[in-house]
Amino acid sequence: MCVAMIVVAYGTRVVLHAVLPPETASAAAYTFTITRWDAIAFGGLVAVAMRMRPVPLAPRAIAASLVACMLVLLGVIAVAHGIAPTGVVTEFVTMPVTGLASALLVMACIVPTDTPAGRTSIAWIPRVLAARPLAWVGKYSYAIYVFHMPVHLALKPFFEHALGVGSPDVRLGKLALYSFGFFAVSAA
Repeated sequence: MCVAMIVVAYGTRVVLHAVLPPETASAAAYTFTITRWDAIAFGGLVAVAMRMRPVPLAPRAIAASLVACMLVLLGVIAVAHGIAPTGVVTEFVTMPVTGLASALLVMACIVPTDTPAGRTSIAWIPRVLAARPLAWVGKYSYAIYVFHMPVHLALKPFFEHALGVGSPDVRLGKLALYSFGFFAVSAA
């Protein structure tokens, strides 16, 4: 079922881009639940994997997969000078890789690390994620998610022009500051 959901999510994105103008297809792919099923399905696959004994992924495989996801995301950031909120790259690379990386982080936190490979490759991940600031963000993440879009829409008219001015590196820096600011306001 999870694999089918991943295929349907990708297929729906492809169909949207085949039949709709690019801007409309991107907006639909960003907002339609069915196009976001892949992230939910990755989490479902983690749940299924954790019920299996032995766990099908070794700690080193999880670590290697996480590194691969991070490299892909860093590559997108480097090439596109940030992560676009919509667009083909976002829909077919960034969204699924982010969902997969999130599922792998969850798996890294619950896979037994009682082997030498587990202790050296992923045992640090649950310790880092248990840090008080990250635990706080995790506790309130849904509320922050709910408030982030209205906050962004309220702040965007004041900062939109300034965010688009300057070299790609300057724009990326401004976007990082803006993102931190609207995250702080959303969290508050």
